[in-house]
Amino acid sequence: MDLDGLKKKKKSAELFLKKIQHSDDKTKKRWFLMISAISFVIVVSLWVVYLNSQIKSYSVSEEEVEIPNIVQKDDSPSVTETFGKGFQNIKDELIDKFKKIGGDINNSFSSLKVRVEETNEINVESGGPEFTNNNVEKVATTTLP
Repeated sequence: MDLDGLKKKKKSAELFLKKIQHSDDKTKKRWFLMISAISFVIVVSLWVVYLNSQIKSYSVSEEEVEIPNIVQKDDSPSVTETFGKGFQNIKDELIDKFKKIGGDINNSFSSLKVRVEETNEINVESGGPEFTNNNVEKVATTTLP
């Protein structure tokens, strides 16, 4: 390919992308999904090729395989035991958290109950000799029309 051919292909690709940009949303989504699927297939294919080049395949006949007579039990826990212990720990922690939250809520309601049941006391005392109005001058009353 010569340089002019590459420039023409670049120009046509730009025009194609502009056409997609100015199209409706349905068309944009369709092209997005198609390009994403093609990219996915390319990436997975490259990954498979890489794995095949890194992992050697061995073919072993049954005669070459030596089967031991005694099967030793592994002392490590199984997957189900591990998950079971993990779920048990999570359950115990959740129960402790809910008990703590329940205690906090109970304490809050108890203090609220005490505050609601609390009564205020107002004492009204009659005035003594210091509160008499003996020294106040008399103001004339005016009747309103």
